[in-house]
Amino acid sequence: MLAYSTLTPTTLVRRTQQSNDAEYLTAAQLMARYGGVSHMWIRRRMAKDDFPKPVYFGRLRFWHRTEVEQWERSKAVASSDRQDAHRHYSPRSKSIVNDKVFP
Repeated sequence: MLAYSTLTPTTLVRRTQQSNDAEYLTAAQLMARYGGVSHMWIRRRMAKDDFPKPVYFGRLRFWHRTEVEQWERSKAVASSDRQDAHRHYSPRSKSIVNDKVFP
């Protein structure tokens, strides 16, 4: 990792474009990661969903890759918990009602 004094916006952009395992994601890389979403989508997620806040270097925004991946994992766990909560068992047949699996 470069020392903080040598990190410039140009250096970060160049490093993130050159390797897939860079520490930072640019706004363009972040939007492409989620299927071409808009800047507003990112802003709404930061306001609502505990989406990681960016690091600013000048006017450029960068996100720590590890923080984004942690947010994705937390959303995946929450999604699976919601799906499990929607499944409930019929008291008589012990079969899943919402998925229409009957004995």
